[in-house]
Amino acid sequence: MEYWDRSKPERELHHLRLKILSYLPLTILLSASGATYAADELVEHDFSKTSYLTQVYGKLECSFPNMHLCAQELEIAFQKSHGDLMHRDDNNLRIKLKDGAFFTAPYSGKTYQVLEAQANDRFIVIREQFSEGNTWHLLDRSTGKLEKIEGYPLFSPDMTKFVSAATDMEAGFSPTVFDVYAVTANGIARQYKGIADPNGIATWGGTGVNWIGNSKIAFFQISFDGSKEKVVGGVTMTDSVFNVRRATLEFVKDKWQLHVDEHVIGTAANVIW
Repeated sequence: MEYWDRSKPERELHHLRLKILSYLPLTILLSASGATYAADELVEHDFSKTSYLTQVYGKLECSFPNMHLCAQELEIAFQKSHGDLMHRDDNNLRIKLKDGAFFTAPYSGKTYQVLEAQANDRFIVIREQFSEGNTWHLLDRSTGKLEKIEGYPLFSPDMTKFVSAATDMEAGFSPTVFDVYAVTANGIARQYKGIADPNGIATWGGTGVNWIGNSKIAFFQISFDGSKEKVVGGVTMTDSVFNVRRATLEFVKDKWQLHVDEHVIGTAANVIW
């Protein structure tokens, strides 16, 4: 599917996920191209009802609002379809490697959830749960090496590279990354680091990530645009405000080049990705 299908209405921004706080009514607004939509119109992307584990629309989602339980449910489904690759016993997690040996997850594997096998089952996608937030790892079954990649790995169609994307612009419990890795015979090698974060504060993140061919990535770039105050029930609250722009990352002339449209196509408050 071509990501920039202009025949689609700008309401495609319903994919922007609203963080519905318990003390707020469902009247948080999302504005796009002059149109405004109330959060209660966006039930399918309401964190009070759905869990979203990745920045890829429709990927690893559950119809209940608990990301950890969602990951556990998805692991159960994975184990049913790949029972020969993973085993759990007494909270130990073991994953079968290409040579028949087993990789044993650190920390007894209690906080690890095995969610996918990629690139002809060479790589195992693992999500790690924190007390708040999460991160991602990739296990290479050819080498037995576990790599912390921080974001969900979306592989290119030819499986020669992947983009690692994760965005938590609001709470900051999880990493915010947008990196590209090449797949080699010896493992993986990072080719591009998209978000410079020297002070521990990410200035932008990506969502709606999608490959167009094997050398171009399309996504929505989310960037912080200050704060605004509002009064709810007599209490003054401060919302973070984020701008939304279309963006691409493309491999041109032997390097990855980022292009972000100048036009802001939407704004959102209280956003978690």
